[in-house]
Amino acid sequence: MVPHARIGIIMSPSESSSSESVKTSRGNLYHIDLAPGGLANSILLCVDPTRARRIAGYFDEVTLERSSREILTITGSYKGCPISVIGTGIGQDNREIVFIEAIQLFLKDRPTMIRVGSCGGLQPDVAVGDRIISSGAVQCVWKTQAPTSWMKGSRLSRIMR
Repeated sequence: MVPHARIGIIMSPSESSSSESVKTSRGNLYHIDLAPGGLANSILLCVDPTRARRIAGYFDEVTLERSSREILTITGSYKGCPISVIGTGIGQDNREIVFIEAIQLFLKDRPTMIRVGSCGGLQPDVAVGDRIISSGAVQCVWKTQAPTSWMKGSRLSRIMR
């Protein structure tokens, strides 16, 4: 069996008990290289690791800084409240991995995750630099197809025309 290189260590597939929770020999989750206690319950997520570092510049103190692949995690406190920021890297696949592994670090509680950063928009009254708080999102992989019955007459169907 050929071992798999992982975060500067060699690990065979048999060292991991589950493909749903792959860990290093140190017990850290594979992609984010963190163990329980490495994240605060309040987590800010952004794409750019440089932005994550800029956000962490507002922390009162930093207790953990970990970089694994293109993922940067910084945990500390802001005004006495524990907080983490994670630069996930580009792409939905990266964010999904970070979300799944971050949630796996919490045995009972579920963390509060807030995505921060820039976004695109279709509203003419929203200017560059405006702050937006979204209540949901739709992945428009079907944008070249005719709107489906669930969205006929909806605001989204008018935007997509």
